[in-house]
Amino acid sequence: MPSSPQEQFDEKRCLVRLFTAQLDLLNAVRPDGGFEASNLAPYEQLLARGPGARWPAGFLAGLKEGIRDGQHMLELAYGPNRRPELMRDLRARAGDALEVIESRDAARVQVILKRGRVRGEAEYYLVRAAIDRLESEPHPDKERLDRLRAIADEASVKGRRLTSA
Repeated sequence: MPSSPQEQFDEKRCLVRLFTAQLDLLNAVRPDGGFEASNLAPYEQLLARGPGARWPAGFLAGLKEGIRDGQHMLELAYGPNRRPELMRDLRARAGDALEVIESRDAARVQVILKRGRVRGEAEYYLVRAAIDRLESEPHPDKERLDRLRAIADEASVKGRRLTSA
């Protein structure tokens, strides 16, 4: 996360734009809509307060989790042949926010794999998102997938995913 309050605010604004774009694109491929029910008003209200606004605990983590889930659903809905089009559209609407999140997530997953366990709920859901992404690939890295599953299973059994990091 950037260090200055203004940089943090700019990143949050970009994340809200990205999630909004993802929801719009999901609605575009789903004939009956269904994603417009997602309420982004609390995020918009916080952004309207400016860089000094304090976000409630879990809001930013929840937004990032929503973005991860939204991206997974988009990639399933659009398919691999339309991924470049999808990425161009998201980049036009929200800059490089998705690439930044994916890069940070990949680095965090590597740390978790090296450590061999998760620390808290946010890491658990990050591992679950990595598992979902690998499972949707035509030829997933089976060794990596097995290691991630083992880490997630251990966290579920021991209840670590329910504790804060």
